[in-house]
Amino acid sequence: CVQRASIQPIASAESVLQRLLALEPKPSEDAVLAALGKEVQQGIYGPVAVTSWLNALAKANRPQATAAVLRAASIRGCEVNAFHYGAAINAFARAGDWAGAFDLLAEMQENSVEVNAVILGSTINACQKGRNLQAAVDMSTQIAS
Repeated sequence: CVQRASIQPIASAESVLQRLLALEPKPSEDAVLAALGKEVQQGIYGPVAVTSWLNALAKANRPQATAAVLRAASIRGCEVNAFHYGAAINAFARAGDWAGAFDLLAEMQENSVEVNAVILGSTINACQKGRNLQAAVDMSTQIAS
């Protein structure tokens, strides 16, 4: 028989999200790893939960935190795919931070994650919102060729 005192409750996906939303705008890696908790490392939450956390951070206009969570989830062993990068790039697009979007696009390519039209569109959107129209035009030209 298992003693109740030895059972540790599992944090809900919502409580993990609340910890992530409480982070500083530019959180440290250690702070993000602590907010994710051991449940993420143990594989209790899958890619869908990570995507929802990234989308919520993007909607809260927290691009730096979104990128930090993306990287920390990868460190914790979560599958990081184009949907995750898309959510993070969208966070930078919402903020008009074209440089951050380009950094994540480069990171995707370095990590051999397939870049798709939606991600390129979000990156172009970041350029437009960040008033770097030349970068948007250059990217559009590269896509067309």
